[in-house]
Amino acid sequence: MSLLDDVSIVVTPNGYKAGTLFAVKPTIAYGSELVVNGDFSQGNTGWTIEAVWTISGGAAHGNGASGSSQELKQAILEVGKTYEFSYEIRNRVSGSVELLNSGLGSTSSNEVYKSIGIATSTELRFRPSSFNGDIYNVSVREFTGADMDVTRATAGTRVDEDGLVNYAEVIGDELVTNGDFATDSDWSVTQSGNDTITIENGYALFNCPDNSNIYISQGGLLTIGKTYIASVDLLSIDSGSLQFAQGGGGTITGSPSINTLGTHTFTFIAATATFAVKRKLGAPNLLNAKIDNVSVKEVTRDNVPRIDYTGGGCPHILSEPQRTNLVTYSENYSESGYGWNYTSDALELIELNSIVSPDGTQNADKIAKTATRVYANAHSPQNIVSNQLYSWSMFIKEGTHSIGYLSLTQGDTEYKSYFDLNNEISGMLSGSATTKLEDFGNGWYKCTLSNISSTTDLSVRFDFGMSYSTTNANWPSASEGNGLYMYYWGAQLEESYATSYIPTSGSSVTRNQDIFTRDGIGSLINSTEGVLFVEMAKHNGNTVAPVISLNNGTSSQTVALYYFSTDEIAFDVISSSPNVSGVSSSYNTDNFNKIALKYKSGDIALWVNGVEVLTKTNTISLTGLNKISFDYGNGTYSFFGKVKQLQVYNTALTDTQLAALTS
Repeated sequence: MSLLDDVSIVVTPNGYKAGTLFAVKPTIAYGSELVVNGDFSQGNTGWTIEAVWTISGGAAHGNGASGSSQELKQAILEVGKTYEFSYEIRNRVSGSVELLNSGLGSTSSNEVYKSIGIATSTELRFRPSSFNGDIYNVSVREFTGADMDVTRATAGTRVDEDGLVNYAEVIGDELVTNGDFATDSDWSVTQSGNDTITIENGYALFNCPDNSNIYISQGGLLTIGKTYIASVDLLSIDSGSLQFAQGGGGTITGSPSINTLGTHTFTFIAATATFAVKRKLGAPNLLNAKIDNVSVKEVTRDNVPRIDYTGGGCPHILSEPQRTNLVTYSENYSESGYGWNYTSDALELIELNSIVSPDGTQNADKIAKTATRVYANAHSPQNIVSNQLYSWSMFIKEGTHSIGYLSLTQGDTEYKSYFDLNNEISGMLSGSATTKLEDFGNGWYKCTLSNISSTTDLSVRFDFGMSYSTTNANWPSASEGNGLYMYYWGAQLEESYATSYIPTSGSSVTRNQDIFTRDGIGSLINSTEGVLFVEMAKHNGNTVAPVISLNNGTSSQTVALYYFSTDEIAFDVISSSPNVSGVSSSYNTDNFNKIALKYKSGDIALWVNGVEVLTKTNTISLTGLNKISFDYGNGTYSFFGKVKQLQVYNTALTDTQLAALTS
């Protein structure tokens, strides 16, 4: 028999939307209708009616009263199960009504309401709050599915299938009408005097010899505060530049200058409802700029699961703790400010936005040593918290020199590291800390200096630059090494171990913790016997036990797998009988391991990478398992790391099956 015949839940790096990671199995299924007389065609049949309600004419009528003793209800639910609830409000005069357990809260508009909720009692209950109106077409069906709920409430980056560091996002439908200029309609054209815009032959032509503010726009396109991605093809240009704009031709903050042939893309937050493409003010005369294929689409980044391809090959689900990048300008190392200081002993910024960075756009800076500058570094001051560990990371690419350099100085204490990109080695030049060198493709390496222990002196200086050698960060003379350069991008200073990149532009930025849960699935989890299987790796540097578990929403009934320390795999079965635990050693927990825990009273076994490593014969008595979570069940010991697959079986598999599953 195939293992797939026995599996009840399969979660992999599969499809997703904002707030949801789709399970492979089971697909969403709905049970039969549970409400008796949901269309109210049979009078009071099936319903318990308290004083505020009457039923007639195919509806339940509320008369404006309130209170928990004035409910309309049926005893049709099972506690802990998930249901789809649906009903319609019509003819509302005043007040609101709440369908308890549905997750909808109070509703008060004349419309159809649908939601997914977990039953906390056996009764379907409409509770009025001065509700004067009608309820129609009540429906409740059991909802079965293992899609994981994902909560982060901020954006987060990952490595995509092309090896690029970018945001995990969901892109919406096209909002621009006639973006290919097939006709001369749909666009508002603002021009002045000799400065003109014409739409013909499938493109828009800007010609601006007098340098006035001319633009094409579409109103009502955007919603203020939402994020959008805009793009345009520049087909030809003689001189000058274009820019993306909003409202009355006001430039979108940070918009790139559009003056080279090809596709130009930019992500922005809407400040007005109007989108425009305009002539860039202050640039040379705009002459014969021809554009096509203008596009604007909404981008959703909050709560989007991060399917990560770091290292290539098959992807994994990435889960990380909350982190703040304390570097306020992570991608702009301009000498004119931006928090970075170039003094007489520093590098020189040779070219801003010199080459393509790890995010796939041309925004990495070229920085070189000059004859007048002895040390090869640029630095930024920052205040940090005392007695805390920090990590300082940056993406560096070889130019005419191949040894990069990161350091952090706090008072009299200096942590200085080297990164030899050509030989792919790294180490410490001074101080006791940890280095890591990761290949991100196209010559880029993520260089990390971590386990930096802060002192009570809260003022620090963190530096980057070029090291003379793997034993000496400083250049022996001012003239030696003149003109040597390297490329830099993506600076990040954060507490504890290093995590994925957090872009900043003018202030520190916080990425919230990833939270993965799925509750109300008691029908998919057998509390008597089963198997929890996970292929996972902990986050490199994380020393807190990361847990993935089946539970009842607490830690009192839990089947848990976790990495106990840097080389130990452990399990807990916590039930009304004495708790059972086990630990197996000598694993590289930074790498992926296939781990299965079989749980059954008198027959408990831990399998790792095809081998049974622990057995227990304890009596257990689990009840009420109805949730998967990346923690202990009560929010503690959150799992931070990578997951390639998670499976749940409703039977205690045979040794042959467990060997096959974990091999």
